[in-house]
Amino acid sequence: MAFEENAEELKKNFASLGFDLNGLSARKKILIDHVFIERSEIEETGEYDLEGLFIRLGHAIDSIGAKRVVLDTIEALFSGLSNTSILRAELRRLFRWLKDKGVTAIITGRGIKLLNVYLQPEGLLMGTARMQKEAQERAASMVRQQETGRREREFELKRKTLEGQIAALQAELGSQEEEFRNFRLQQEKQQDMEAQEKEKMAGLRKAD
Repeated sequence: MAFEENAEELKKNFASLGFDLNGLSARKKILIDHVFIERSEIEETGEYDLEGLFIRLGHAIDSIGAKRVVLDTIEALFSGLSNTSILRAELRRLFRWLKDKGVTAIITGRGIKLLNVYLQPEGLLMGTARMQKEAQERAASMVRQQETGRREREFELKRKTLEGQIAALQAELGSQEEEFRNFRLQQEKQQDMEAQEKEKMAGLRKAD
């Protein structure tokens, strides 16, 4: 349900993104309903509700068996109707009604701050229940951050410990390599001395 762009405008815009809304409409995969709201053509008197919108939306949902509904953009209602108290009450009723219809709702807006809709199995969360849900999510996020920080600190400690152990092993290996080189030099010198001694003894025997 669109409150700003009409069906043809939406079809052209989506066609540029590669979506064939005409084909989807023909196969009853999507239904586009444009609701025109012009502030200058509306006169608000007394109490009123959005029951007409409910009826129109319900007919669109039932006609194609829709599972998802997009309302674009909800800001048009706020700009077209001045009694925001009634609007907010009716929007809460709309959310509950959509929940009862078993459809997923995507609601867009510009210029006003729209909070995430919390639809739970037990119903729409508002007021205190919503605040509790948001507090639970913030607490869960903080727990995840703390756990991530703890694991990161543990990893850094283990990394430094292993790096220290590796450095110690490398130092020990270097020391053993140096010791082995010295031993090999001593062995080579000893072999040279023994070879020279053999040559000397051989020369003495010839002289005799």
